Amino acid sequence: MSDDGWKDPQTIMFGANAFCQFNLCAALVNKGVLTQQEAANVMVKTANDIRSGSEDGSGQEYGERIASRYEVLASWLLGIPT
Repeated sequence: MSDDGWKDPQTIMFGANAFCQFNLCAALVNKGVLTQQEAANVMVKTANDIRSGSEDGSGQEYGERIASRYEVLASWLLGIPT
């Protein structure tokens, strides 16, 4: 059985923070404060910030994995029924 990546404390913390951010953006979309595109842009900006912050050194691969997960969350926000 392969490791799903949720045993690492850093990954657990990422998951908690990412889903908190996703749920907050989704709530703001549902209340009409943000459009779906604006909410998705928050996630894409976060992904880009993670990439630029981890592009040097040994954290680059980890940063890319985390950034790509934020891009998935951005696509989920675009799929929220309004």
